[in-house]
Amino acid sequence: MGPDASEQHTQGRALQAWHLALLRFAVTLEVSDRQAGRAIAAELDRSGCRDRHSSSFAFFRKYTEELCNAIVRPDHSGETIIRRHFSRMADGRLKRAFQAAVELTPPVVIESRSVERRRRDLWRGLEPRQNGSR
Repeated sequence: MGPDASEQHTQGRALQAWHLALLRFAVTLEVSDRQAGRAIAAELDRSGCRDRHSSSFAFFRKYTEELCNAIVRPDHSGETIIRRHFSRMADGRLKRAFQAAVELTPPVVIESRSVERRRRDLWRGLEPRQNGSR
């Protein structure tokens, strides 16, 4: 494992910890769990910034605040934030747990049949046309 692979592994573990912290907050709504998520977000921001002394990169801190506020007060805009976070999650088990914790109902999916199938079914049930008759 080279330095880049090792750093990626460390960042992957930090992302996993961040997702778990947000899940824990969604379950408990405890201030201490929210603070744990903030701390991990700050660590992720620091690791994502090339200049280690700069605090200009704040994606995870801002996103964590936005998501935690949405979890506490799930109004219409909050639900959008929660759904966006849900759609970005890669781990299926974590995703299902988060969905249950925030009581997120799956969006209604309307299944559309392919055009080919619709065309094939268009004449189903009709008698075939007789030769010579119009």
